[in-house]
Amino acid sequence: MSDSDCIVFNSARPALGLLAALCLAMLAGPVASAEPAPTAATHRFDRLPQPQAGAGIDLAQVARGYEIAGVGTAPANTGPRLLVFISLSMPEGALRRLAADAPRAGAVLVLRGLQDGSMTKTAARIRQLTGGTQSVVQIDPKAFARFGIAHVPAVVLARETAAASGCQENGCAAPDGYVAVAGDVTLGYALNHVARSAPAFAAEARRLRARLEP
Repeated sequence: MSDSDCIVFNSARPALGLLAALCLAMLAGPVASAEPAPTAATHRFDRLPQPQAGAGIDLAQVARGYEIAGVGTAPANTGPRLLVFISLSMPEGALRRLAADAPRAGAVLVLRGLQDGSMTKTAARIRQLTGGTQSVVQIDPKAFARFGIAHVPAVVLARETAAASGCQENGCAAPDGYVAVAGDVTLGYALNHVARSAPAFAAEARRLRARLEP
């Protein structure tokens, strides 16, 4: 398995309780955070606290746990990806709104690391937030670096090539490969903003926004 692989478990299986992806790349250690380089694709509404990096983790222990659970690798994505960068230390109301809207829009919730360095605590917290919905949660500090995410929440709509890029330097994703909206706003508001202000991503943003309609 390469360091960009993810492991998935499914909320449809009662023993697991949520659909989540854990990128084992994070186990090499936390990624340093820095301010993203200004690009035309980044839209900031306010500045929120930086999420805490995860503590050290025993790679072998995590791998064994997933083997016991009978989980496999994350399914391939062949189109634009909607990523919602969050921290479990964010205000409860904001977390619950994003957790509720993400599966409806087909978005992936992305965390920098585990809560208190514990997979068990992280899974329990996510289960509490998602209420058993088929949410997808990805723990991937490299994604935070790739898109220059220094503050959460942040919504990123990325082309497949940008989302799958193996680059690890801060802000290394191609500026024309994604658009980001940062600030404590709803997912619907962020997609509306993208549709209005980023013509190259407008059609996809409108399509995803429509999925949030009652």
